[in-house]
Amino acid sequence: MKIDIDGHRETLWAYVLDGEREYDLILGRPWMDKNEVTIAPAKKSLFIYSSRTRVRSREGACPNQLPKPVSPELYQALRKRSKTDRNIELFSASMADIQKALKKKELTDPRDLLLEFLKDEFRTFMKEEADKLAPYRGSDIDHAIELIEQDGKPATVPWGPLYNMSREELLVLRQQLTSYLDKGFIRVSKSSASAPVLFVKKPSGGLWFCVDYRALNAITKKDRYPLPLIHETLSQISKATWFTKVDVI
Repeated sequence: MKIDIDGHRETLWAYVLDGEREYDLILGRPWMDKNEVTIAPAKKSLFIYSSRTRVRSREGACPNQLPKPVSPELYQALRKRSKTDRNIELFSASMADIQKALKKKELTDPRDLLLEFLKDEFRTFMKEEADKLAPYRGSDIDHAIELIEQDGKPATVPWGPLYNMSREELLVLRQQLTSYLDKGFIRVSKSSASAPVLFVKKPSGGLWFCVDYRALNAITKKDRYPLPLIHETLSQISKATWFTKVDVI
């Protein structure tokens, strides 16, 4: 296509973009380098050195010349040429498009999308509920750890040493212990028994807080119960259509 910019005449190839755009023509950095273009922002002008042409800003003024329309044949030829190379991805973006993309979007609470009868059940999974201990249900179901006997005497409770940790792990450890103390999940103890803690890296990033109970498990009485028969289990769930998976980690 032929262009005329205040007397600077040139023939160039240009890509045609679909849809309405804010600008009729965009001349990029390669064109500026080729024509040795110098921009003077204070004077609102630019100088095209290759043709000794000075172009001034037309803000607020009507253009003297309208660009010549492109013929349908030329448009189809340009469009066909742009489709020949499938490795070229063509797009344009203006400051208005960037500002629109960066504009903060109003967040929608996913709870508003729940049906009314599900909202009460959803509260069980809220962080406020997860930060509370389960209600006390009596001494009959209090948890107790029974230790095996060694030579007729109770086994000696284990005491684990501290594991070596990095600075990041020490910061996470302090954060976890402070959080559990504030929630009432744990309390300060002077027991002679202890278990070391360590961290395991998550596949998605971050650290898992783990307690090494192997020494305690070694002297704990096991509640042994046979595993269910596989064929019996498959027979019971063969006609099931809904399954629940619980990840307690």
